[in-house]
Amino acid sequence: MEDPYDLRGPGPPPGGDRNRGPSVVGIAWMEVGMSILAVSARFWGRYIISQTSWDDWLMLVTLVLLVVSAALITLQNSIGGYRHVWYLSDDTIVEALKINFILRLMVYLSYASGKASIGAFILRLIRKRHKWQEWVVWAVVVVTAVVNIVACILLFAQCSPVQVVWDPRIPGECWPMVIQTRFGIFVTAENIVANIILSLLPVAFLYKLSMNLRKKISLSILFGLSLMATVASFMKVPALAALGTYYPDFTWGEYKVTIWSISETWVIIVCGSLPGMKPLWDRYITNRLKDENLLNRHPGRPDDYGLVDIRPKLLSANETWVESAPPRRRENHMDPEERGIRATTRIEITRSMVSMDDKALTYPFV
Repeated sequence: MEDPYDLRGPGPPPGGDRNRGPSVVGIAWMEVGMSILAVSARFWGRYIISQTSWDDWLMLVTLVLLVVSAALITLQNSIGGYRHVWYLSDDTIVEALKINFILRLMVYLSYASGKASIGAFILRLIRKRHKWQEWVVWAVVVVTAVVNIVACILLFAQCSPVQVVWDPRIPGECWPMVIQTRFGIFVTAENIVANIILSLLPVAFLYKLSMNLRKKISLSILFGLSLMATVASFMKVPALAALGTYYPDFTWGEYKVTIWSISETWVIIVCGSLPGMKPLWDRYITNRLKDENLLNRHPGRPDDYGLVDIRPKLLSANETWVESAPPRRRENHMDPEERGIRATTRIEITRSMVSMDDKALTYPFV
């Protein structure tokens, strides 16, 4: 008599016993390492300008969720969870499916927090000056959060009792697999639309800010890099659509879905953190290049890198500092007819205090 709760299928798969776990583990931790560097650089940049906000902390939450996801992938691999089910024991199959269930929860939550972080950063740039863009950003953030939270809820609701999701031996009922697959594709499609909007919308108001064209173009490119998350989403769609064809070999079939899911989160973290690294670029790259250029203009003055000592100090708004340079020659070495005549250089430096709102226009990374 055939076992109604058989977890393996009719026969051994072609190709024999293969394990794709090490590759997915390697990819996951490589992406975690790059994400940690990106978020660390983001917070370092915020430290330079002495400002952090909700977008930074939401991105940190997204990073934590990615680390947890990589840990779950490692745990699933440790029990052989990326091999064909034919070569696994029943208990191992159940354990692998349970770990993968938790992994999907982490992925959905990371999508919601990552998009919320990018949206919060854009809202800081807008600062209520562009009303319709502000409403669009809020709509995208809220809809994305709702869709991904609903996806988490449906993971629990798809089977009754919920344990049937990872252990088909337990008596219970589940929705048809086609419903789960279609909703997964719907969530992916919504994330694609959100990626496109959050990547292209900033371009609409960046060109209205009071900054030079070169900076506007560079910022547009930085935001446009978030479209790479859309590529990962598109690659995940066929993997989701084909998932049902692997039944019941889900430990093998989840491989591509897992890779593209965590890769989307990785792209969100790295590309979403690039604008926050701008203070680092300005301090350690742009300023250094300027100093080197000045040194090249004044090769004989290595100590001050071609800069004139103007005794900088904090001045109040619109205060003017005037200083006369000392005479270049001593009077007793001058011709008698030239004595009493001095060449004077007049230097005027005017500085004005800038409000935070004006600062946001010229330096939008605060």
